[in-house]
Amino acid sequence: MYKIRAGLLCALLFAGTLSAETFRVGNMHVLSLSSGESVSAGLNDAVAVQLTGQREYLMGIDIELKVPPELMEFFDSTAYMVYSQVTPEPAEGVIDYSGTRVHTDILPVKLSTTLRMAVENESIQSTPYETILPVTIAVTDTFVFIRFQQVMKGIPDEIMKSKIMVSAKPVFKDIGELKLSLSYPETQTKPNPYTIFIDDAPATVKNNSAYLATGIHHLAVVSDYYRNEVRTFNIEQAKTTNLSIALQEIVSTLRVIAPETAVVELDGNSWEKTDKAVSIEPGNHIIRFTVGDYEAEKTFTVINGKSYVLSLLVDIQITENP
Repeated sequence: MYKIRAGLLCALLFAGTLSAETFRVGNMHVLSLSSGESVSAGLNDAVAVQLTGQREYLMGIDIELKVPPELMEFFDSTAYMVYSQVTPEPAEGVIDYSGTRVHTDILPVKLSTTLRMAVENESIQSTPYETILPVTIAVTDTFVFIRFQQVMKGIPDEIMKSKIMVSAKPVFKDIGELKLSLSYPETQTKPNPYTIFIDDAPATVKNNSAYLATGIHHLAVVSDYYRNEVRTFNIEQAKTTNLSIALQEIVSTLRVIAPETAVVELDGNSWEKTDKAVSIEPGNHIIRFTVGDYEAEKTFTVINGKSYVLSLLVDIQITENP
């Protein structure tokens, strides 16, 4: 008898699907998707799941319904309905709403059921542990509205006082964000050209951000003006990985080794003696050593990014006469 009544009442409920309607709920419960909390809803209450948090990672949501054991005897007495375009915005204390019902079904005969809804244009995986609803969440939606309603008459008062525990959690895409910060030498007023490679492929990092699949990745910054920089980093699901790289100019250096008494000139200018390597411009150069009456001169070419050591070698020659 109960099933016949429920069937007739459900037929009426389903007939209204996809049409705008006004309705009143017993209580309105607002649940934040990112809170990890749950609410206790009555058999004629409604729950609005606020889609807070990182929407760029959101693939869908799971809504878990925990039904009390005493309601199992009247398993077909309560329906759940999903609405879209609900007004006004759900708030605790507000019980009158209007909206379009997009899905209706009887509560499953389970103590715990997980309803999975996908974000539009996202392909979400089905598992034996979730029920995929045939409706999607619009990108512009700020909440998911689910309403419970008694569809069977003659339910004992103690059963009508039953509460359904409702919780929700996000289903994230298997991606994370890379936040790349590049700094340039202080001597530069504007950066020189460079190319970024991620996993050996040229990559475009817009606004210093890129979304990548989870796992280990390799990044390289390649330039004719900077030293090549290579980094390995890990991307975690729905998290941001920060990577900072200080670019260094490609500088050629020269170190001169000569006796203390030697006079050294580079390109006609006096060379200040030092044991350290100093920067030098790429191109052709002339170095001259003078030690007393002895002079040695040599032309050499500096290639960008290379380091050079120039040494004055003085040989001792021994001649044996008969």
